[in-house]
Order: sequence, then structure tokens, then C-alpha cells
Amino acid sequence: MKDDQQLQEILRKVASGELSPEEGTAQIETLHRGQVSLAEAPIRTVRVVGALHPLRITGDAEVRDAVVSGLHEAHREGDTLVIRTTAPGGDDSGFSFRWPGRAGIPGFGHPERSLRPIQVRMNPALALEVEMSAGLLSVRGVKGPIKADIQAGSAKLEGFASPFDLKVTWGTVSATGVLSDGQSKVRCEAGTVKIGLEAGSSVRVQARSTLGRISLPGEAAGIAEGWTMGGEQREATVGAGQGQLDVETTTGAVWVEEVGE
Repeated sequence: MKDDQQLQEILRKVASGELSPEEGTAQIETLHRGQVSLAEAPIRTVRVVGALHPLRITGDAEVRDAVVSGLHEAHREGDTLVIRTTAPGGDDSGFSFRWPGRAGIPGFGHPERSLRPIQVRMNPALALEVEMSAGLLSVRGVKGPIKADIQAGSAKLEGFASPFDLKVTWGTVSATGVLSDGQSKVRCEAGTVKIGLEAGSSVRVQARSTLGRISLPGEAAGIAEGWTMGGEQREATVGAGQGQLDVETTTGAVWVEEVGE
């Protein structure tokens, strides 16, 4: 009876679009092997590990955990759903589960698909973690805590509402949303950081740059203003300053501004 209920839940998700037909087929096959149970403890964190594929992650309240389109494999680690992008292989479904001791071996039969975006729809209340060696990350409408580490590329966040921790070794960071509590961090060794704080934000901002430019709320925006050398630190407060935002770049520019009404 329990298996029948799980099967009906999978079919419902396929019918509603939460799962693609290929993903539904994979889950049904796995269910028959007794390897997946929809009655497991709820997922609390979605972790996405990628390489060169652009990642597009969108918060969707209709999704219980996460739904993925594109070449990937997925498995659980406790209350964390781990999604890994894979190189193109011979399986047109672009989906596989990985069990301990039975990792899939990606092939390279479809080079024309190698850089197609991986699209993830996830419940916006869940925490998100992203690790990328290189590529473009876009996150929209995820309200839970966000942590991202990108070696080379760019990260763009839209609609954040919880603390975040972003690290880009080389590239750009652009983020817009509301910060009203907790501690957030942005680190960029070489590149540009631009943070837009929307109405309702309450945060104290600390920005440091070894060699570059810093522009904070309430400061003049002249073309020659804000240049720093030697690790200068600047501060500003938005609203009551209940939260904390630390921004640091070794060589580059930092812009933090209030946006919207």
C-alpha cells in the first residue's frame, strides 16, 4: 500500500509538471528497487555542484524539494539533496541516480549539448548551496539562506531574503534583495561586486578593498570618488542596521546601494 501511494505521488508530480516524464520514469524504477522512499525525512538543503554548465536556479513554491532539467545526477546525503552536473553521454534522458559504490561514468558523445544550461526549480524556503569550478550562476526567488563558491565566472542573485555567503575567486557578483538580519558575506579576489538593497533592508555594511573602488549608500558617486589602496575599510548603515554585510575584494570594485522605493 505504501509503495502504491509513492507511485501515485510520482505520477501526480509528472502530471503537474514538477517532474519530467524521464525523471518520473527514473524515480519509478528506483522505487521498484527499494532505493528511494518519498517518506524519508524532508529535504532542508539543496546543493548543486557544477563545472562549465550555466546554472539557472529558480524558487518555485509548487515544488516540494527540487526539479532539475539538463544533464545531471542526484542523490541524498541526510537532509541534503545533492545535484551534480554531468558531461553529455549516450542517455538522452540526461538523468541518473547515483548510489554509494555505483557512480555513473559520463561520456562525451554529445559535445553540442555540453554547455546547455542546467535548470533547477526548488522550493524557495530551502537553503541553497552551490559549488562551481567555472561558469555562470543565476539564482532567482530563493528566499532561504544561500551559499555559493565559484572559482571563475559570475553569480547573479535576484530576490534574496535571507543571509548569504558568496565567494567568487575571479569574476563578478551581482545581488538584489532584502537583508534585515543575520550575517552575510561576499568575497571576490579579482572582479566586481554590486549589491542592491531593496526596501525593508536593515543592515550594517562593511566593505574592504586592497586596490580598487568602494561605493556605499549615502556616499557621493563621482567618477574619481571611492578609490582605495592598502586595504582600507569603509562602513555604512541601511535602516536600523540589524543585519551585517561584509564585502571584501582584493583587486576590484564594490558597489552597495539602496534600490527601489
